[in-house]
Amino acid sequence: MKDIRIKSDRLEDYGDVLKPEDIMCIVKIGRNEVYKKLNTGEIRSLKVAGKYRIPKQYLIDYLYPDQKKDSDHSDDSDQKKGA
Repeated sequence: MKDIRIKSDRLEDYGDVLKPEDIMCIVKIGRNEVYKKLNTGEIRSLKVAGKYRIPKQYLIDYLYPDQKKDSDHSDDSDQKKGA
């Protein structure tokens, strides 16, 4: 049975775990570029049975890096206030 995948650029159309092919459709970059970003860790991923799997949150972190950094800094300032 062939795996039928969604071909959409809307992140909400996908499940919680993405494949490299999904990243290609969502971000609109080619296969080689996706694998380059996965290999270098620019897009974080997991390997399951030797295949890349990308939790949706990892892609969101890649697409919106400032939001991740802002939340990291707010945690630091909260810890300093309590000290």
